[in-house]
Amino acid sequence: RAGIGTKLLSAVESALPASSDLTLWVLAGNRGALAFYGARGYVRDGLTQELTLGGATLTEVRLRKSREGSSPAAP
Repeated sequence: RAGIGTKLLSAVESALPASSDLTLWVLAGNRGALAFYGARGYVRDGLTQELTLGGATLTEVRLRKSREGSSPAAP
């Protein structure tokens, strides 16, 4: 592993206003992505949604990361 994902995520986070929380969606069964984002401060906020792709219905979970100076975000 070369750390490309970490560098990319860091660049994206740095480009966004520091006063806003960060939100992203991950497929519920993608353990690698959940672990990756979890290790970087993202947590599940309880919201899920279904996505139909190629005839298959997949569940996504929403992850959020609170940033210093941001106001509490609504789910």
